[in-house]
Amino acid sequence: MNKFISIFFIFYLISFAALSETNEKGICEYFFSILDNESENNNLYWSPEYEFEPVYGFTLKQDYNFEKDDWSIYRNEDNFPHVFKTTYGTNAYEQLKKNDILIKYNDVNVDEVDNDKLWEIWGSSDTINLTIQREINNKNEILTISLDKKSYFKTEVVPIFRILSFDKIDVKNSDYTILYDFEYYWYDDRLIEFAKDSYEFFGYDFEEQIELQKEKLGNEFNDDTWIDGIQCIEDYENFDINLCLANLEFTNLVKDDLENKRKKIIFDYNIWADGYEELTVTVQEKGIAKFHTEFNLKAFPFDSHNLEFEYADVQDSVSSVMLTDISTSLMPLTDNLKRKIPEWNIPAKYSNLEAYTYFDKYDYEYDGVSTNFIIERNSSYYIYKVIAPIILILLVCWSVFWLRSDQIESRLTVSIVCLLTLIAYNFIVDENIPKLSYLTALDQIILSSYFFASIPTVLSIYFSTQKEGSTILNYQKQIRLLGPLLYLLIILLIMYSNINGNPSALGAMKNVFG
Repeated sequence: MNKFISIFFIFYLISFAALSETNEKGICEYFFSILDNESENNNLYWSPEYEFEPVYGFTLKQDYNFEKDDWSIYRNEDNFPHVFKTTYGTNAYEQLKKNDILIKYNDVNVDEVDNDKLWEIWGSSDTINLTIQREINNKNEILTISLDKKSYFKTEVVPIFRILSFDKIDVKNSDYTILYDFEYYWYDDRLIEFAKDSYEFFGYDFEEQIELQKEKLGNEFNDDTWIDGIQCIEDYENFDINLCLANLEFTNLVKDDLENKRKKIIFDYNIWADGYEELTVTVQEKGIAKFHTEFNLKAFPFDSHNLEFEYADVQDSVSSVMLTDISTSLMPLTDNLKRKIPEWNIPAKYSNLEAYTYFDKYDYEYDGVSTNFIIERNSSYYIYKVIAPIILILLVCWSVFWLRSDQIESRLTVSIVCLLTLIAYNFIVDENIPKLSYLTALDQIILSSYFFASIPTVLSIYFSTQKEGSTILNYQKQIRLLGPLLYLLIILLIMYSNINGNPSALGAMKNVFG
């Protein structure tokens, strides 16, 4: 009997799960059919714009404070904040530029007030007077502008970008390939009534669901309790309903692996105990892509580079779509991610964010975001396996001056073998970097080594033609020490000239040679 009850219970659960899945599929099919029929009548092919409260129309650049687990206003070395981005349709859009430096705010010196006071002044009036510093033709100009609060209409799209792993960082071609996960979502209240109709058409009743949740949660039930909802998923490529969809694309992408790209669209309809309803549309994308940036290799092998991932809504212009709440794009740079690129080090814990405006070939502009972070080369390989052996080879080369001048064959054998060894090292290094129009730090070290490796050969031949005496012996004794010391000094000067003031040099090396 117990066995029969167990079998019946299992069969019931399987049947219930199958029925629920069938109902959910039916709800989504019904929901999509309504959208298809009502698209033209309800102008669903236009963006679902919302009216926002009157604002000045610009935001200040902010940094993430790990200690406070919150964002705080970024200030430069003179304690002045920068403009992060402006909003189309507001007064600030025409008058302010990204990276303008805010000097005065309603006659208050911004560098003399803290962030809390700055926010207090921000909301104290409907009109503000700003004194800003802007770079114009490589000169810093001081400008005064006045802004009024103004409401605006926008579709706010929230992007979330994550790197799952690095496939390759190709310095030779200045590109990098990643496996990424990218999603973005927005609210579309116009679709709520269609989702609700679909939900109720299949016999679901919210009042009944509320009572069930009350019985289940008891005293924990409140107005913020989630009651129920539906989720409908469709492949992005197969979605052919005439519905306006945000379309965020990478604008610095070089190659997209379409065979490994997966993209889907998700409609989430939810209702809470207080009767609040919302519908979010989410586009989820996962794939492999190659990006490009110009690598500055002057400090190689003590170099660092900024990897950028720029994306913008290339379907709707900045007049209707705005990327917002970009704090969600603060990508964590995890230890697991860092282990995937052993040749490089990522010093930061999170990526940086920059407002970004994309211009297409017709000069239409689109709101975008640039996620970027610094990677630093693990230069230990080149220090221990290239530079240190080169220095050792040079010391061996200069050891010929401890031999007698008449041992010309031994001297030439040692010095020429050392020179040939240096040439072999040059070929090894050239395999890892592109053919550049300038010399890297390592190129300069190797060329200097060529020169110093040639000196013992030339001097040995010269001294062999002279009568050996006290003068020649003194010259050779001085050369034994002065030559290697001068060589090491030149190596340090090369490193200093390539690292000091070079933004692409390693941070640790800047501390030494900066």
